[in-house]
Amino acid sequence: MEKIALIIEEIKNEQKKVIVEKTSSIVNEIMFLLTNIKSSNNVEEANKYFDTLQNIQNILAVTFFKDELYLGDALWKFVKDFDRADDMRTRTYLFNKIKKDEYALS
Repeated sequence: MEKIALIIEEIKNEQKKVIVEKTSSIVNEIMFLLTNIKSSNNVEEANKYFDTLQNIQNILAVTFFKDELYLGDALWKFVKDFDRADDMRTRTYLFNKIKKDEYALS
């Protein structure tokens, strides 16, 4: 019985390692989009980046809530912060935070 528990624990540890490796790619993509937003002159110009971030947020939210797979603190923060990024007031708020370097994933 202990051997099985040990094997399960090893599997969990391997999954965590793979998740960390893969989530860094997602975080990098999000950071790239945030940089593009920061380079935008106004919210309207940044909307295409917000749309992409909204799509990423939807996928991650399903992963967290439906699939019950935790992907780390940075992506959890992103899911919460961009939950209403489809709302123009929220986009304006986030745009201003990003422009002022007041938004971070960590």
